[in-house]
Amino acid sequence: MESVEKELSLLEHDIEHMRNVTDNHPIFTQINEWEQESTTKVQIIAVLARADLSQLLEANTNRLQSDFDRISHQIQTCRDSNHSESDIDQWMNEIKKCRQDIPKALESLKLSADPEVEPIQFIKMTKNHDQHYAADNSNTTETCSVNPILSSFTCLSHTVGKILSGNAEKFEKVVGDAELDENNLIAKKKNVHSASIRGAKLYSTGTHQIRFRIEQLSNNSIFIGISSSNEQMTATAFKLSSSYGWWDTKFPVIGGIHVASGVYSMRTGDEISLTLVCNEARLVYHNKRTGIGKISVNLSTCPLPWQLLVVLGAGENILRILP
Repeated sequence: MESVEKELSLLEHDIEHMRNVTDNHPIFTQINEWEQESTTKVQIIAVLARADLSQLLEANTNRLQSDFDRISHQIQTCRDSNHSESDIDQWMNEIKKCRQDIPKALESLKLSADPEVEPIQFIKMTKNHDQHYAADNSNTTETCSVNPILSSFTCLSHTVGKILSGNAEKFEKVVGDAELDENNLIAKKKNVHSASIRGAKLYSTGTHQIRFRIEQLSNNSIFIGISSSNEQMTATAFKLSSSYGWWDTKFPVIGGIHVASGVYSMRTGDEISLTLVCNEARLVYHNKRTGIGKISVNLSTCPLPWQLLVVLGAGENILRILP
């Protein structure tokens, strides 16, 4: 009887140990990794879809604005000169057509599934049947494993190809008086001189997203973008012909040329994503608070592979790469 009680005590100890290690089961790690990867894919494709939608809406609006300007100019030109009833009828018809085209333009847009994009897999828990264990313990819960199954969820995008997630970007090379901190996930600078920081990864194919948070902002002077990996770095690398990116949503830099089209709106605390669509040579910039920008990259001046480029301008600026 003593030996039985000893074995029973050992079993109780084993069960307690099992209970204590449950939260650290390796399958929890697998589930967390799947969740992060799937979330990243959805976020990337949503950003690209929003950028495409914004571009289509802007093109439709610009076309109608052009028609309005043309008709308005004709009317103003003829206001103080001779014009016939047929002229008036023509203008009325054109105005009515433009007004009718507005709802048509909005209704012409459609969200559809992209068959070229690999769908996301759902996961579920299944029982891993151990023949010896199952035979003697038919009423006991059996060990489990992750078994991915194809889901009915289909990604939406504009031919982005295979989405590559699991980004592990970090800051690496610094030119200028800037510092890296927290395992190279933070770049920071205090003085008035600009500093350029390059990322560690090379991007040649596929679609990738890098997320940031503005920890400190001075003088609207944080540039986020890319440059060709074979370009020599300078403290003001945003001026290089291979530099593409943004100072803010409405302030892109295209081939080193600063293009202004609005007012600065970036703030401390803003979260920003930069999506690199290598196969289509384009970039998408998304500030969650202020909106989306999209630019095409000239591969003759900015050949692949690309690298992340951040420039911290005058004042105290701190930028963090998010997981």
